[in-house]
Amino acid sequence: MDAATIIEAESRELIRRRGLDVHADQLEPLIREVVAGMEGLLRERSVAVGITGTAGPVHADRGHLARAARNVLTNAIQHAPPGSEVSVM
Repeated sequence: MDAATIIEAESRELIRRRGLDVHADQLEPLIREVVAGMEGLLRERSVAVGITGTAGPVHADRGHLARAARNVLTNAIQHAPPGSEVSVM
């Protein structure tokens, strides 16, 4: 058994044990949904979010990926100067 086969088997087992729903998903629509849910914080901080670029599908658990994006964006928005724009590429 080669290393790639072992890693893949271990990954599948970890996904199964944690009950993750991993599948291919487009990143841009998910980021747009996360940003839409942050309107209050964006208004409060007077910060805009610009989404540029495109990404192919990612294989991830949508809920976990959204939580990670929300955490990163919240941090960026809270530390951005008022009137600035946070860019997501």
